[in-house]
Amino acid sequence: AKVIHNKFVFTSSAGVYGTIPTHLPADEETPYNPDGMYHKSKMLAEKELIKLKTYSNLPLIILRPTTIYGNNDHGFMFKLIRLANKRVFPLCQSNPDIHMLDVESLSEIYAALANQQNQKYFIFNVADNESFKMKELLEYAKTSMGARYLAVPSWVFFLLRKLLAFD
Repeated sequence: AKVIHNKFVFTSSAGVYGTIPTHLPADEETPYNPDGMYHKSKMLAEKELIKLKTYSNLPLIILRPTTIYGNNDHGFMFKLIRLANKRVFPLCQSNPDIHMLDVESLSEIYAALANQQNQKYFIFNVADNESFKMKELLEYAKTSMGARYLAVPSWVFFLLRKLLAFD
């Protein structure tokens, strides 16, 4: 529409790399490997925006936040706490690292981007400085809420995901 843009910020997701990326830690060059419809839609949107940028000189910024948590959150941490209240957790035997991002930090990133000049293009993964092992999060819930958890092989999660159509 011939609108002059200062910059275009697209909020994608680190989920475009898949639940467990092909190499760890994931970086901006990690290949796409989405494992659900939501993350596939983020990947497709990124690809279209990158194409648009190549022929329109669109000042494009793509943010890929990890799991976001904070006040009034009903995402990952909320679901983890709900499971804790039921006193049972499934634990993948691989015990993956969980990278999270405080919503306040994400807000600060948006503010910084709004004030930044001359940023033409970049893709940026966004996470808190520290990661946690899934087992650490579950141990915290276990001690604070009296929960227990079951260790099951990774393939069980993938099978249940497909059978229950979580995609």
